[in-house]
Amino acid sequence: MTENLGGEQTWQKAFGTRSAAVAEAACHAAGMTWEWVGEELHVMSAQRPAILPHTGLWFNQAHNPFSFEPHYGDGTPVEAEVMEHLNATLWGCAVGFRWQRGDVLCLDNERALHARLSFEGPRRIVCAFGA
Repeated sequence: MTENLGGEQTWQKAFGTRSAAVAEAACHAAGMTWEWVGEELHVMSAQRPAILPHTGLWFNQAHNPFSFEPHYGDGTPVEAEVMEHLNATLWGCAVGFRWQRGDVLCLDNERALHARLSFEGPRRIVCAFGA
């Protein structure tokens, strides 16, 4: 298993291939724009619906303005007031708890917005499950 403790993952892992042509074909098929910077593939944009059509679930990263500037599908930036509303709504639904030795958390990655707050001390991820 390749470990990714947050942040950017390699294009090889993201696309499940070592072939640049296969990765580019996947970008093209998904409607993404990309560029190569040296040996690294950088996806520049990927338009997706904010709501998953088959579930009605919110599924995008607009709530994370720290990693990029969120835009609407037409390319215009999401207004600060809208971001404030989204963040207030998300925080209003948040549930927090203190971990204790032996705790285990399982969640549906498509149904639960998940994150962690800052903390001090060592961090150890024992395992992760995926489909």
